[in-house]
Amino acid sequence: DLGCEEGAVLRGDDEARPALGGARGEVADRREVRVAVGAGRELGDGDAAAVGHAHSLGRLLCQHGAMTASLIVLGSANIDYTVVVDRHPLPGETLLGGDIATGTGSKGANQALAAARAGGLPVFLGAVGDDPSGRALLDALGSGGVDVSNVASIADAPTGVALITVARDGENTIVVAAGANGRLHAETIAARVAELAGPGTILLTQLEVPLPVVEAAAAAVERVGGRVVLNLSPSRAIPDALLALCDPLVVNETEAADLVAAPVEGPTAAAAAAAA
Repeated sequence: DLGCEEGAVLRGDDEARPALGGARGEVADRREVRVAVGAGRELGDGDAAAVGHAHSLGRLLCQHGAMTASLIVLGSANIDYTVVVDRHPLPGETLLGGDIATGTGSKGANQALAAARAGGLPVFLGAVGDDPSGRALLDALGSGGVDVSNVASIADAPTGVALITVARDGENTIVVAAGANGRLHAETIAARVAELAGPGTILLTQLEVPLPVVEAAAAAVERVGGRVVLNLSPSRAIPDALLALCDPLVVNETEAADLVAAPVEGPTAAAAAAAA
C-alpha cells in the first residue's frame, strides 16, 4: 500500500520502468502506481530508503486517480570521465595524466539527484543510449531516489559523455558529446509533461538539451498551472516568451552578463540586471 485511497502496487522489476507512460485514465482504472527505482532493480525489505521514497511518491501522486508530479527535472544525463594532470596540454601536445575517474554527471542528472537527497520526489525526463553506460546511469539515478521511468532509451545514439581534464591548480576543461541527450523531441516531451504535470508542478530545466525541447516543456507546464525554473546554462540567447515563463531564472555572473549584454559585478549591478 503506497498511501492511495484504494491501494496501489509497488513493483521493482523491469515492468515498472515504462509504467508511468500510460494515459491518466489507464492509471485511474488500474489504481496502480509502479515506481521505477533503478533499471530493473528489485526492492527488498531491507531497502528502506527506496521503499520509503516509493511510499511518499504514492501518497503524493495518487490523487483523484491521476498521476501528478510535484517536481519534473528535464535535462541531460552523462557519464563523466575525469583525469587529473599537472597542467593542461598545449595544442598538439600529449601528456600523461593520473587514473581516470568515472561517475554520473551533467546538470540535469545532478540536479535530480540533489533534489531527491533534499527530500524531493523528482521525475526525470531525459534520454540515454541503449548501452551499458545508459543502464548504469539509470541505476545510479534510481538508487538515489529519482523516478527514471520516463527516461528514453535511444537505440541509435550513445549515452552522453563528458571528457574532463583537471589541472593541479584547479582549472578544468570539459568537452561534452551530447549523444542521446540531443535526440529528445519537443512534441514527445511536451506531451509527457502534460501527462505528468498539474497545478503547482515545478519544471526544473537547463540548456544541455535542445532549446526547442525546453521551450515546449515550459509551455506545457505553464498551460496546466505549473511553474518553470530555468538554469540558464550553458549560457545562450533564449526567446522572450521562454524568459517570461521563468519563475525564477537562475544565472551566475557570466550568464547574467550575457543575458543583459553588460557586465554584472556586485549586488547593485545584479539588481539592475534583474530589473532589465
